[in-house]
Formats: sequence, structure tokens, C-alpha cells
Amino acid sequence: MPATSPLWRLDTVLISAHLSGDAAGWLERLSALFADNFGRYTAGAELLNVVDKELGFVPGG
Repeated sequence: MPATSPLWRLDTVLISAHLSGDAAGWLERLSALFADNFGRYTAGAELLNVVDKELGFVPGG
């Protein structure tokens, strides 16, 4: 967010850092998921962790 954003000056807004996916072992898990999904894709099978674009997240996960 730019330093000029009016959100920085609002008393009713709390701004905090967000790091998504920065957890121990995330790269290994992501690599394994990619490899599994690649195999599924090339076999014409259903993929894992597919985002529902209307919901904006992976349902059921």
C-alpha cells in the first residue's frame, strides 16, 4: 500500500503485515502438489485445490 494512502491516517483502521504461505516446509508441499496436479492434468484426471472463481477460494479443503 502506498505511503500516500488515506488508510494510514484513519484511527478506525488497523493495518498489519500479511505473509501468505511463509511457513516451514511450504516449498516442499507446494512442489509436491504441483507434481501431483501435473500428473493428474496429463492423465485427464480431476485436479486438487482448484479455486472456485465465484467463491474466490478452494471449497471444502
